[in-house]
Amino acid sequence: MDDAERIFGGIIDKNVVIWSGMIASHAIHGQEREALEAFYLVIHCSDGKPNNVTFLSILFACSYSGLIEEGIKVFDIMVHDFQLDLNLEHYGITVDLLATGETEPYVWGALLGACRIHHNVKIGELVAKDPFHLDPKNDAYYTSL
Repeated sequence: MDDAERIFGGIIDKNVVIWSGMIASHAIHGQEREALEAFYLVIHCSDGKPNNVTFLSILFACSYSGLIEEGIKVFDIMVHDFQLDLNLEHYGITVDLLATGETEPYVWGALLGACRIHHNVKIGELVAKDPFHLDPKNDAYYTSL
């Protein structure tokens, strides 16, 4: 990462691909604070606009490190400030972000409901273990399953 930082620092015209690469590198190496710093620099100080890859990288960093509030803020920026078209990867990493930090039964119940809507019994059975364990008297989980 030291070499990457040195090379990155020497690039005068940084485009969104270069910024996204640096954010992803920090995320992969568990440097979530550095990833967030680079992300906020790209949205506030650079001429380039973050793209879908930029947001996936920063959402991954937030999810990996359990920064739930930051991740929700990033998701909000993506949707409201940049109005990007979301794809399954954005939703998936956001679910992972919420599931990692939240053990509340309603989060698992929402995921179980999504499995029902999409007829994904295999994942639904895996998901069902947590809400049943956390709130065994809630019959809505049984209905969804």
